[in-house]
Amino acid sequence: MLVIESAQFMSAKRCDCVLVVNEEGQLSGIFTAKDIAYRLVAEGLDAGTTAVSQIMTKNPLCVTLDTSATEALDLMVSKGFRHLPVRNENGDIFGLLDITKCLYQTLEKLERAFDSSKKLYDALEGVERNWANDNSKMTDYLDNLRETMACPTLRSVLDGTLPAEVKHKANVRDIAILMKEAHTTAVLVTRSHKLQGIFTSKDIVLRVIAAGLNPDNTTVARVMTPKPDTATPETTVLDALKLMNDGHYLNLPVIGDDTIIGMVDVLKLTYITLEQINSIQGNSEENGAIMSRFWENFGSTIDPIENQSQVPETPHQYLTPPPFISPQTSTSTRSYSDVSPNEYSSMTNTNEGNSALTLNLPTADDTFTFKFTLSEDRIHRTVSKPIYKELLESVRLKLSPAEIEMDAEWLFLSYLDDENDQVLISCDSDVIDATNLAVQRGNNNVKLFVQDNRKTKDDLINIVPESVDNTEDLSSRKESLKNQPKPHNTGLLLPMLVGILGVAIISAYAYSKAQLKSK
Repeated sequence: MLVIESAQFMSAKRCDCVLVVNEEGQLSGIFTAKDIAYRLVAEGLDAGTTAVSQIMTKNPLCVTLDTSATEALDLMVSKGFRHLPVRNENGDIFGLLDITKCLYQTLEKLERAFDSSKKLYDALEGVERNWANDNSKMTDYLDNLRETMACPTLRSVLDGTLPAEVKHKANVRDIAILMKEAHTTAVLVTRSHKLQGIFTSKDIVLRVIAAGLNPDNTTVARVMTPKPDTATPETTVLDALKLMNDGHYLNLPVIGDDTIIGMVDVLKLTYITLEQINSIQGNSEENGAIMSRFWENFGSTIDPIENQSQVPETPHQYLTPPPFISPQTSTSTRSYSDVSPNEYSSMTNTNEGNSALTLNLPTADDTFTFKFTLSEDRIHRTVSKPIYKELLESVRLKLSPAEIEMDAEWLFLSYLDDENDQVLISCDSDVIDATNLAVQRGNNNVKLFVQDNRKTKDDLINIVPESVDNTEDLSSRKESLKNQPKPHNTGLLLPMLVGILGVAIISAYAYSKAQLKSK
């Protein structure tokens, strides 16, 4: 896949990070807006001829579903990662952790924690006034307590380094070079030393590359965000994070006395907040449990700033967006095994103590990945909408020429349901049931059985066959099969009719129960 194609995909999804997969669906790399700014635009490469694989970060560090949220957060903080891919037990991509979104979900709890700290300090300060003359120890203790538990301000975060500034007539190529040299992903646009706008690497992707503009002759004034929100040095880190969360942006200029004195980004504020929490909680086993309970709400619903996505390494692959995964420290990320690996999953928080999931299951407009194996003992992968005829055709396209020439009626598809029964796929609703089951199991593909209706059930070809006899010549097989009468698939039709009858009974019962409740 070319960079311009992936940029257009990122623009459609309003995201700044995608995962790159190979033909087998295995993770090959991670690709961000920063990569486009630094490795494409700043280097003068053409988005229309440069492949994603040339500028992506290859073989990124990953965590598994068994990794606890605490370990994942520690890893992201220590390595300076904002995004961290997550694999399931089969090595398939399960989703993508975003450290900033993890923190955004805890803002309300953070605010309550700092408010409680202030009340505690005020109470102890009242006790101090009633102490005897020699209260120096109490004073020192309170000063230390105030310093430890008070929410820091942006003044304490700023290190005196001024942010990168550009003139409003500067072109995007020069700005990308400046970003790379300054190790930043955002610059401030000024005119007569006054703030006019802000321009980020995400703007380069969404407003320049995806739009097909030439970075050499596109001025920043045309594609910047004008009149951005600002903060003062006395703004607390918590208030700044709330402001950025509400505005859905990642960088915040700091203005003092009508002068630009700095700029903070969400990642830096996230690190500061995590350090503050660690300093308050300490490293003891008891305090570790407290911190685990603090992060236990990571599965609650948020309005994502972006949807992390997955793109193919080559043009012959598919696009499937995985979800944002919220880690849960009190158990592990395995508690999210019911999250769909596609973009139609969402998370809600219930009152039952544990985070629960509400799945927006596939519709006829969504696409899903299907895996199956044919006689040449090769695993095939295809992407199709949950429409029976479209799926059947996409499977046929994977057949060898000799098999395609055979009577097409030999091809039947089936899948294993939640009771490990083999279910024939014969209509759109069957395909949707198969994809829904995969979503509920946390899989990013449906494993199909490809059945030759002229053979016995023992000849079914599984997605991971133990052994496949490849010695049979396809042409001779075709000739012999032509002379055989076509059997009727009554053995498969009967279970299908029974299944349909069962669904109808359950639906009628559910409807009648709902009617009684409404009365």
